[in-house]
Amino acid sequence: MGRLRVWVDKTRCLATQGCIQTAPGAFALGADQRSEVVDAAAVPEEKLWEAAQICPTGAIVLEDAETGERLFPT
Repeated sequence: MGRLRVWVDKTRCLATQGCIQTAPGAFALGADQRSEVVDAAAVPEEKLWEAAQICPTGAIVLEDAETGERLFPT
């Protein structure tokens, strides 16, 4: 699989910071105190998947960068 496109649905984010703990460097708290992607390439794709899967609200969205297909959450 090619690189992932990763983004955070700010309307769903509760700022539990699980993504930041799981994939430091890829996620950080923004000025609005919600998680945001800062550098998805800073961690292996497996860590991005793990961060998305532990998010209690499904706020982390993973898409195939080539096709735009949503991979998670489905």
